[in-house]
Amino acid sequence: MRLKSLFVLTLAFFPSAVSAMVTVSPPSLDYGWVRLGFPNTRWVSIQNWGPNPVRIFGCSTFGSFWCQLQCPGVLPAGQVCNGMIQYLPRFEGTELQTAQIQTNESILTVFLRGTGVR
Repeated sequence: MRLKSLFVLTLAFFPSAVSAMVTVSPPSLDYGWVRLGFPNTRWVSIQNWGPNPVRIFGCSTFGSFWCQLQCPGVLPAGQVCNGMIQYLPRFEGTELQTAQIQTNESILTVFLRGTGVR
């Protein structure tokens, strides 16, 4: 009689007790064609998946984009807050930029694309 061996490999992930996992969704925004001088606003969600609170310092953008967070200074574990990213084209053509959300854990990047048209 042949015996068959069954080996089960279990992988476990143990997050660090001192770190949190914070993400932004969606990771990119495409505003499409937007008339010069007319703002187009999109929203992102910032979520703290980790076991510890995360300090949120702010948001910065470049070019024809502008952002504002509606987040507390400290985002508790398991909580979500929102951020607004606006595109107000000042010239014709496609613009590729980023928005960066600064936390004490990391810098979250949202890739931005918009095309200004007359």
